[in-house]
Amino acid sequence: MANGKQQLQQQFTRFRATSRTSFCRVTYIGYVWVQPAVCLVGAVLNALNLIVFRRCVLKSQTFNYLAVLAVCDLMSLLFLAPLGPFRCLTVTDPGGILTTAAVSIERCHHVSRRSHAFNHPFLENNPIQYLPLAFIASASIAMNIPFFFNTTLCDDGSITLSAFGQAPGYTVFLWIRLITIKFVPLLLVVIVNSILIVLIIRSNLKSQTSSEVERTKIRISAMLVSISAVYVSCHVMEPFTYSAIYGVINGADQVHNEAHMTLMAITNILELFSMTCNFVFYCIFYKPFQATLGHMFKRCSSQTSTNGLGEA
Repeated sequence: MANGKQQLQQQFTRFRATSRTSFCRVTYIGYVWVQPAVCLVGAVLNALNLIVFRRCVLKSQTFNYLAVLAVCDLMSLLFLAPLGPFRCLTVTDPGGILTTAAVSIERCHHVSRRSHAFNHPFLENNPIQYLPLAFIASASIAMNIPFFFNTTLCDDGSITLSAFGQAPGYTVFLWIRLITIKFVPLLLVVIVNSILIVLIIRSNLKSQTSSEVERTKIRISAMLVSISAVYVSCHVMEPFTYSAIYGVINGADQVHNEAHMTLMAITNILELFSMTCNFVFYCIFYKPFQATLGHMFKRCSSQTSTNGLGEA
């Protein structure tokens, strides 16, 4: 047990030393320049998502989930924006991945039932629709609390693993978190969206004779499949940068070396990118989103012009 704690402490010390001294070009550009820029742009786009969703007055469980996803992404990006220059690693946001899995399941169920494109009469005014959202919020908080207690500040100002961070129970927690917040939701998203693609293809074959409601439902489903595909592509590599997994694949002596740190930087940037690109899919696939956004910008432009003429 003592040898295990000593090895863990050595790996952590090597990580701290590497994070301060090994400024290779990829990690330097990624953390110091790209991460803050992506976070700030993503925060603005997710704020726009929330504003447009609110103005569209969208009443469906699907858009409730998408609004929660925008809130999770916005909070994560604002929190991570200033951490790049300090070369801090991003922490996987449980809320984002759980919400992506939840909205995929909801949409698959929605399409398979061939119900109305927007309204669920049973859920519209039923508090039960908020139970999944409450679970996602609770799980996001619970899964991140231990990270506030895994390190401690030494007398000389350095940071080291705390007794809690070296405890076997904390290692067990990391594995449980990896499985429940990474592997299981990602696998679930892949399976559910594969089913959803089949349903979309079947519906698309009948789209020539279907109503506008059915065609709208197909576009929304295609939008969610695109969002999920990008999300999975950007997140699938990140679990392999975990020290335990990376050490098994490449050897314990390779953990937190320059190659490992570079891979961590790349996967972190990809995760941040997945939090910013939903805005693009909303603009491409959902016409009310386009119309509301265009109306907002026209209104702002006209107000700016009016103010300019008044001042003149």
